[in-house]
Amino acid sequence: MTGSRFMEQVLGADPNNPRNRGLTGVQREQAILAQVEAGNIPDFLRQPKTITVHDRNGNTAQIQVLPDYFAIGTNEDYVRVPMTPLLAKTIAERYGFALPTKKVVDDIYQQADVRLAAQGMVNRREDTNYMDGSGFYYRHNQMIQRQLGRRTPGELVAGEKKDIIISNFCNANPGKLDFYGFFRADGSAIQGAGGGPHDNCYVDYSHGARFICQDMVVNGQHMTYDQVLSDPRYAGLISNEGCVDTTGIYKRPVQAQYRSIVSDRRYA
Repeated sequence: MTGSRFMEQVLGADPNNPRNRGLTGVQREQAILAQVEAGNIPDFLRQPKTITVHDRNGNTAQIQVLPDYFAIGTNEDYVRVPMTPLLAKTIAERYGFALPTKKVVDDIYQQADVRLAAQGMVNRREDTNYMDGSGFYYRHNQMIQRQLGRRTPGELVAGEKKDIIISNFCNANPGKLDFYGFFRADGSAIQGAGGGPHDNCYVDYSHGARFICQDMVVNGQHMTYDQVLSDPRYAGLISNEGCVDTTGIYKRPVQAQYRSIVSDRRYA
């Protein structure tokens, strides 16, 4: 199924009317998960890109990251699909990935082949009524594709979305969302990290799920991303705030109906 067909026939988005909210909420999350389970992911997202990260102690590591934000469809017709942090964490754990930290988002942006300037869609107060709708999802993807022009999918692209991130804020506030990014043309982030008012069931058109491969090479030795985050010797390679325990992050939905998409029922 192409990305356009998914958006129009499954989520009910109208390409000519971004204010058509279409399918939303947990039903949309379940529809996205069904596409993941069916393998309906563009081939270019199956080819991660390698970035190099450093810490202040002289350690170096290589991380493999997906070249763009999660999308559904084919290389010729794909649509970036925002999701709640609950679903992003579930997909990551099920398929051997992780979510980025703020530092990793910055490292990806600095090493990207293509840096896009974020484009917002909320131009008046009434637009806030539609920003979580599938119509805004679809239109924002069209805006990004116009920025990319005729570039071949597979380059490392960054800047155009707010990354769902993991952080110590998430551990201290298990019902909240932390996100970061949406870069201006000058390289500064519009969305700061550190949490905010949104709960962990919230998502809108500006969000993106960038998946990070668990396997890392630290000073020539293989470690997992989660191991590095929990190791005080090396956590600084991928975190600006020291060690981060990822175990319980994005596992406790504040709305009961979202428990159906959480990977570990011990927390839900």
